Amino acid sequence: TLGFTRRHIDCCFPELQKLAKSGPPQWMVNQINQDLKDWENRGPFTGRSLDEMEEAYEKLGRAANICRFRLRSGGEIFHCDFSRSRYDSLLHSLRAALQILHEMFGLPEMDLLVHTEEYYGVGSVSEVDLTVPVLVQAQPANCRGILMPWWAFLQWDWTRRYRERLEQASREIQWEDR
Repeated sequence: TLGFTRRHIDCCFPELQKLAKSGPPQWMVNQINQDLKDWENRGPFTGRSLDEMEEAYEKLGRAANICRFRLRSGGEIFHCDFSRSRYDSLLHSLRAALQILHEMFGLPEMDLLVHTEEYYGVGSVSEVDLTVPVLVQAQPANCRGILMPWWAFLQWDWTRRYRERLEQASREIQWEDR
């Protein structure tokens, strides 16, 4: 564990506390529902399903582009070797976010896969076809990844530094135009 205490979380994450009490904004609920819709009738997904997805990336020589997180009782989080990924800031930030969310809400035991690049399905390199839900930071329409916050937004210092800019842009530019 990373040692986030409840006292630290209450002190240093007031926006997260507010969000937890008020619930997510409607645009977020809509996006999550849209991302999960394609997966509704495909589960349940087993540990073997995730193993097969990891193996598909390994066969293409792209094992560093996927990272498995295993959340266990008591707040333990096991994960891939972050040093394999050239984009390890995402993985460190996500591990910290999962630890904080576990401390706040008590996350269930689960495994999840994260695409470790900044985007999924963009560019000339073909991607592995997703056979299980995978968290991604960005993707074109119809790529079937589950969108998650950009890695920098998961970091406390970045969030504080750019909060005003993001709020101003959010007021000025409609979500559909971003």
